Amino acid sequence: MAEIIKTRFTHKGEEFKEKSDVFETQIPADIMEQHTYIRIEKLHASVVRIAYLCDFPECCGIVSRWLYYNRNNNDIIPPNYENDPDYIRFHTGFTNNYRTKFPIRLIVISDKKCVGTVTLINNDFPGKRYGPWLGGLFVDAQYRNLGIGKLLLEEGIKIIKDLGCHELYLTTHTANRYYKRLGWQSYEFCKSDDGFDEEIFKINIT
Repeated sequence: MAEIIKTRFTHKGEEFKEKSDVFETQIPADIMEQHTYIRIEKLHASVVRIAYLCDFPECCGIVSRWLYYNRNNNDIIPPNYENDPDYIRFHTGFTNNYRTKFPIRLIVISDKKCVGTVTLINNDFPGKRYGPWLGGLFVDAQYRNLGIGKLLLEEGIKIIKDLGCHELYLTTHTANRYYKRLGWQSYEFCKSDDGFDEEIFKINIT
């Protein structure tokens, strides 16, 4: 059975622990077997499983690092991330994850590793009163171009439908063509707080 590394963080004098780092080690078989998965698919030579992040707290560390350090499309996680106070603050507020209320975070497991994620939330753009939103779509570089991102989008839409919502929004300034190709419709153009020209997309759910 692979060992899960114990990581400690200190923030404002408070120490907290998490199980990690699934990116560098494997999820033990007993943890893999004790959960029911949302969906299991075979993509090329890999079997991928979609699950709720709340069922796999071992994966919170790598998912929070992906989302924090990939905000500017930078796949590099610095080796001293545990000393980054802004990341620690982000991670501290990241551990609340649910199945039937927001935020809902999904992960993809392949080869006993967490390799992708997506988040469903109330709002992902300050000042906008419509929602809900899909955000934080990320697939590890070694597992891209296999259809994993599309699977995560499909499952996100299904969950939103089950929650009784009839539309879903997202914002991007880098993957506009990708979402258009998957049937999302351009809804609005806005300037983000970071100064990016963002395009907001919408998909109707029937």
